[in-house]
Amino acid sequence: MKLDPDGKVETHFDEAATIAKEEGLSRMIVFNNQGLNLARTNPDRAIERYTEALQMQERLALPHDRPIVAALHHNLGAAHYKNQDYAEAEKSFRQAEEIRRKLFEDVNHPDRQRTVEWLKAVERKLIKTN
Repeated sequence: MKLDPDGKVETHFDEAATIAKEEGLSRMIVFNNQGLNLARTNPDRAIERYTEALQMQERLALPHDRPIVAALHHNLGAAHYKNQDYAEAEKSFRQAEEIRRKLFEDVNHPDRQRTVEWLKAVERKLIKTN
């Protein structure tokens, strides 16, 4: 006796996995937006939200080359910058720039330019502190 002669169970699991990824992506966007609001007054909490979203991206095996992933790294860098943790800020901005370079070939794309400007600011701070 075959328990699933039509293969419907596997189809349902595939559908459930797709829904989980879509919900995960939605939650990542929500966490990013929460982080943006928190960053002004509580950068430590914003860092937690961005980090949670990036961990979710890893758990769900979502592609790294998504605009939301670049935005999360960028915003994480800005929160580290606000906390004067320039080494961590640099790491996050470099990850954002790497993703944005793949997403947007145009070096003048506003998202790429914004990340590059932040990287320059971080580099100036790192030079001053060393």
